[in-house]
Amino acid sequence: MNMNKIIIRYEPYYRCYMVMDEGEYYLIKREYITEILSELENYYLVEYEEHPPGTLSMPVKVQLQVTRKCNLRCLTCAVADPNKNNKAQMSSSQAECILEELYRYAIFHIEWSGGEPLTHPNFIDLSEYAYRCGFHQDLLTNGLLISEKNVEAIKKYCFRTQVSLDDVSTAYEDIVGRRVWSQINRVFNLIKEADIANLIVATVLQKSNAERMHDILKYLSSVGIKHWRISPLVPIGRSKKITWKEYSETIDTLRQTWPELKDRANDLGVKINCFLEKSECEDLTIDDVGKIVSPGGYSYLYITSESSIYPFPFLTNPILYIGNFSKENLRNMWLYSSVLNFLREQTYKNTGCGNCRFECSFHERALVYGFTGLLDGPALPHPECNFSIQKNKEVYYGKD
Repeated sequence: MNMNKIIIRYEPYYRCYMVMDEGEYYLIKREYITEILSELENYYLVEYEEHPPGTLSMPVKVQLQVTRKCNLRCLTCAVADPNKNNKAQMSSSQAECILEELYRYAIFHIEWSGGEPLTHPNFIDLSEYAYRCGFHQDLLTNGLLISEKNVEAIKKYCFRTQVSLDDVSTAYEDIVGRRVWSQINRVFNLIKEADIANLIVATVLQKSNAERMHDILKYLSSVGIKHWRISPLVPIGRSKKITWKEYSETIDTLRQTWPELKDRANDLGVKINCFLEKSECEDLTIDDVGKIVSPGGYSYLYITSESSIYPFPFLTNPILYIGNFSKENLRNMWLYSSVLNFLREQTYKNTGCGNCRFECSFHERALVYGFTGLLDGPALPHPECNFSIQKNKEVYYGKD
């Protein structure tokens, strides 16, 4: 396979062709496709005729957990599980077979995850192979193993790199369980020097850092980071015992300082994305915004290092097991899985706030499931949305 291959597929759900470019998906009307193909030198085209009710004929994105191994012991790790082999790792041949199948099905987008994906001895080779297939690639990493030897390859093969950073200095070390602040500091300076495009730093809000967001922002600005994401903690893995009552207090701590933090980030030239914010979905091709907020079953699948398939990285309870990639047909699983079809029934209308057009993280199925154990439970009550608080207060806080 040659470099710069373009994956195109006819998507009957939209009655258009789909293509991905520069991190965005585009729809192409039938009448234009012949002309467009005549101008392309290297493309792969799949045309589907069948799709599950209400959603795409196949996922557009798959996250591959290429290894469960990790070089840190983060307090909020969602992957760590005493009931699983936390050293499980895909062989290179196994990973290549998966990539070949995903390519055959015209899946556009690969997210590499772990554990820590850079602990896989052949990660760069696998990323190069995926690049030749034409996949857009994201790398989800703690960053410690980014080095002079691999930084240019990461820059070339991965469209987006997300580095986790939940605090700074010794507070960072307390969270990750190792004395490695000087090492990650060197990595961030290396990233700045290499000028990696589309780099995002991701911070998980937790009790220990809720009042330290300004310190994190100050550090990110000092090392030239332009994109920062603050995400909610999902109560699985090492965080599975936290309750919504406890965590809502942490959220409220951030909420008090959020306006000031946002203004300060703007002054420093850091684009900040926080789960507290709600943005209106203006894409009228999307009939229910829940499909964006909770993509598992609509446009997304997760494949573990053991080749097990689940709807989403935070939806990995055994009851949500869909099948095994090496034993079952991915197309059949996507079309007929009872787990996926149940998730597809959970819309804003029956679990969220009616016909709301806002992309709101508080509706996310993994969060709802983590805090309630219910896939069809109501959306978490957004602290600044009176409707959701009134509607769902009793579920999460109990009767007055």
